[in-house]
Amino acid sequence: MSEDTDALAGGMVDTAPADTAVSGGETTAPSSNKGTLIDSDAADKPVAAPADWPEDWRIKLAGEDKSYLKTLDRFNSPGDLAKAYRDAQQRLSSGNLKAVLPDNPSPEELNAWRAENGVPMSPDGYKFDVGRQWSDEDRPVLDSFAAYALENNIPQQYAEKVAAFYAASQQQNLAAVEEFDERNHQQGGDQLRAEWGQEYRRNINAIKNTLAAHAPEEIVSQMLSSRTPDGRRWGDSPAMLKIFASLARESNPSATVVPGTGFTTTEDELTSLEKFMRENRQEWFKDSAKQERYRELIEAREAGRSKGRAA
Repeated sequence: MSEDTDALAGGMVDTAPADTAVSGGETTAPSSNKGTLIDSDAADKPVAAPADWPEDWRIKLAGEDKSYLKTLDRFNSPGDLAKAYRDAQQRLSSGNLKAVLPDNPSPEELNAWRAENGVPMSPDGYKFDVGRQWSDEDRPVLDSFAAYALENNIPQQYAEKVAAFYAASQQQNLAAVEEFDERNHQQGGDQLRAEWGQEYRRNINAIKNTLAAHAPEEIVSQMLSSRTPDGRRWGDSPAMLKIFASLARESNPSATVVPGTGFTTTEDELTSLEKFMRENRQEWFKDSAKQERYRELIEAREAGRSKGRAA
């Protein structure tokens, strides 16, 4: 071995750790229980994830923009903000995201925005075709709503939904009124039949004849269909009909003629009853209904004569 080689070997030996063993001129590395990185098959240690968003994430994102900070306050987490952004991107790409009407728009800007968003250019441009024939009473309401809808730039599709709700409400109200009227009609009739008995039809007929003698049919119909403070029609009010019946007997005794009997005046019916009384004496005394009717007609005739003398 040359001197240079010996020097190098000597240097290597001198630089070995103190506990390195030398055997037969060869060095032996100290032993270790741990393998190298290549030899290791131990499971990887979990990598620590970055810390979650800080509580002041909204302030950090908004910076000095206070208006944007108010917008961020609507979101519970950055995840919600990301979802909203993704939704806006999808709507924008699909054409569903439309421009916002600017403040104090020019006539051109306003017309363009209305055209894009389905808002008519005038109130009569709204169409309320909701499957119902609108009445004359409905038209002023719809015209007023159309003006309101245009003033507030309500699109046609939403204005039509409001009209449909109005139509449904009107139909429900009408059904409730019809049910209310039918119930009061039945109850009023039952009450008067119980009080008047066999005179029920005669009194009703007297009311009709008296009203017809003093007012046109249209006025009579309007009066009877007018409503009391509790909503009942006057023509179904037992109290009102009893007043009408009393007035009818006083003002027009002949109005007590029952329709369908073949008589046109009280005198005709009295003549018929008197003839029956003369020709059928025994049957007459047995027929209390005819006797009661005869007394009723006599009283009506006398009442009429008394009224004529007083006049």
